[in-house]
Amino acid sequence: MTTTVIVSAGPCGITSKITAQLLDPQAKNNSAKLLKSSIKLSVETSCNEVIKLIEDIKEFKVMDLFKNFLSNPIYIAASRNLKHVTCPVPSAILKAIEVEAGFAVKRDVEMRFL
Repeated sequence: MTTTVIVSAGPCGITSKITAQLLDPQAKNNSAKLLKSSIKLSVETSCNEVIKLIEDIKEFKVMDLFKNFLSNPIYIAASRNLKHVTCPVPSAILKAIEVEAGFAVKRDVEMRFL
């Protein structure tokens, strides 16, 4: 199984398709094994910065979902690779990982200006 999320980042006009795949699907049946497992990340996008971010990570340890902003590998990689601090892609990557690991349900996230 894989989890895929589409992000339309906004002002830049770039869309990114992020896919998260649990490397050991059997790990979902064993919480201790799940926390020690990894998720492979891939992206389809025209944004070179997002491509570099994903290349910087490639695989994400499920246990790292519980790290805070300053120590989370996704946000660390984002700080190295993304120029725009409000880019929603890092959050979308983490949501895809959460769903793929079984820690969240698939629900769209929305941000709208009034």
